[in-house]
Amino acid sequence: MLSLIIKSVNITNRDFTWSTDFNISWNKNEVLDVGNAGPDALQGEGDTRVIVGQPVGVNYLVKFLYVDPEDGAPVYEMLDENKNPIGETKEYNAERDRQPVGHPNPDFVGGFNNTFTYKNWDFGFMFTFQIGGNIYDDAEKFQMNNVGTWNLKKNVLDRWQQPGDVTEIPRVSLGNGGIELGRNTTEYLHDASFLRLKNVNLGYTFRGEKLRKAFIRDIRIYAQATNLLTLFSEYYNKYSGEPEIMRDVDSAQKRNMSLNVTYLTPPQARTYTLGLIVNF
Repeated sequence: MLSLIIKSVNITNRDFTWSTDFNISWNKNEVLDVGNAGPDALQGEGDTRVIVGQPVGVNYLVKFLYVDPEDGAPVYEMLDENKNPIGETKEYNAERDRQPVGHPNPDFVGGFNNTFTYKNWDFGFMFTFQIGGNIYDDAEKFQMNNVGTWNLKKNVLDRWQQPGDVTEIPRVSLGNGGIELGRNTTEYLHDASFLRLKNVNLGYTFRGEKLRKAFIRDIRIYAQATNLLTLFSEYYNKYSGEPEIMRDVDSAQKRNMSLNVTYLTPPQARTYTLGLIVNF
């Protein structure tokens, strides 16, 4: 893991200051040896695995290629016994066609914060970001297919409905309908990149002789908002997913191996706060 932290005072004078804090981190790992263990020996939620040559917790999924415009069925990549591509198939065969896909770890994560002061006023904002990596939505296979058992995502409105439709959402059905409903495929593997306006705050500080006579050093009133804006996130803006994910599972192994797997992660709350701070 490598991290870079930069702190700077960009402007400072009697009435005005501007300072910036920036950090970025990079983390990479690769499995070198698992002895005689096969791909299914060590696994996490949502079909993640420990496989030589891959990062810990790599997604182990059937690769989705496209939706057949004639019948709305998903088409997958077919593999031979050596896990080499040999063609296409509409049959969902996880045992035969699963393969390491995606990137469970982001390329970079970080944030930057700016703070401004002008006389008694102060203003600041903070962005957090993630570049690269993937999110596997383990609940989406139920939210995009199975009518009548789950509330569906609005993306289902763009599903295949009649011959000739060109879409990335297969047809849906009340039952099996010839399509495996609980399938673990790259249909639900999304780009994890995002830029989020995490915090904005504005305040004013009162000072003076009258306050000191009342044994008060200063009084600050402020307004603050969190999670105001999320940008450059396909998963958030297109699929209504939360990019800052956490999977609550029942074992340390699954937690360590399912870092990029989400299952109904609630969205980060957008909050607005008014406050008063009195310093004596």
